[in-house]
Amino acid sequence: MAGNQKIIVNLPQKVAVKMPERRLIDLLAISGELNFLFYAKQFGLDKGVVLLLDENISRGSFISNLQDTCGAVRVNASKRNCEKEVWNYQLAVSEYNKYQKWEKLASFLDIKKFVPILVVKGIIPDELRDMAYVIEISPEMAKTMGTPEFRMEIGAMIKFIRENPDVVVRELELFRTSEVFLESDNNSQLLKNLLAAMRIYLSFYRSTHTDKETDTVKAEVECEIRNCVQRAEELEEEYDAVDTIRAVINRYFNENNDFEIFSVEEIDEETLKAVRIGKAVLHDAEYYWVCEPLFKRAGGVLMTVLSHIQIKKILRDEGILVCNQTGNTNFTVKKVLVSKNGQSFRERFIKLRKEFFISRDGLYLEERMGDEVYR
Repeated sequence: MAGNQKIIVNLPQKVAVKMPERRLIDLLAISGELNFLFYAKQFGLDKGVVLLLDENISRGSFISNLQDTCGAVRVNASKRNCEKEVWNYQLAVSEYNKYQKWEKLASFLDIKKFVPILVVKGIIPDELRDMAYVIEISPEMAKTMGTPEFRMEIGAMIKFIRENPDVVVRELELFRTSEVFLESDNNSQLLKNLLAAMRIYLSFYRSTHTDKETDTVKAEVECEIRNCVQRAEELEEEYDAVDTIRAVINRYFNENNDFEIFSVEEIDEETLKAVRIGKAVLHDAEYYWVCEPLFKRAGGVLMTVLSHIQIKKILRDEGILVCNQTGNTNFTVKKVLVSKNGQSFRERFIKLRKEFFISRDGLYLEERMGDEVYR
């Protein structure tokens, strides 16, 4: 920060008014900008942050938006020298992949020079839960980050912080003696960090708004922070991978038409052709038999976090995927198909219980597909 003169930032009204769910990114930006000062005041994070993206969010676009709007620096968490690439007021963001070594990720997330951020999509690996605070990013939040209005506000907010160091220091000193800080003494460092950042954000917000408007925003942001911290604690304790896998695979089948669905009682040459090119789902009253190439495509968005085998193992352990030899790593079954003219064929499938694919309105896969993919 430089200079002592207080400035007033005049934002267009459409920039100043925003939905609460996007303010977490503002708070992270403040935490990064004031990281050195936060540690001096004992508000610094004791471990890094994992941003868990909804499976519909593009990791590349999200990281680019963090770079453009918040001045984040993209690094490779596995490299030893990544710490030298980032200044102490910047966010360091790295994209997770399943081939990274855990000890190197742990070292990255333990850096205190800056705020280290690991971006994960869809599902969080068990090993990461204890290494970082997990913050979920919704599609709405990601969409907002890509707007010019958001970029303008972040820029104005950072300018306000750098040109008003006296205000920043005063607000943090007041926060240290505030009731909300004293009450948070036995809570997580994430809570203290976000509440301290909120104090700075509200000072910035007040420069262009009334007391009443600022009080309203304060209540909204406090609620968002507490929901975020509570959810981070829940994700640290447990994470239902099955629900995420179900959502991803179901969404694929709902949104793509590169496959056909057949009853096992209606096998013909067209069915066999679809099976052999990996574009078929067969069903009876209890099970779906999915061609393995199709199943792999359906779960593709999770492949940066889990391997194809891990996905199948999770479903097998939950009793959703059915296979004959529970000790193998193939997880497929051979099924005999009998065509209408009496010919029999043996093909290999992923066998899944039908309830895995049932929709919220109680429809099975074949019931909600259009005529173009179901016979």
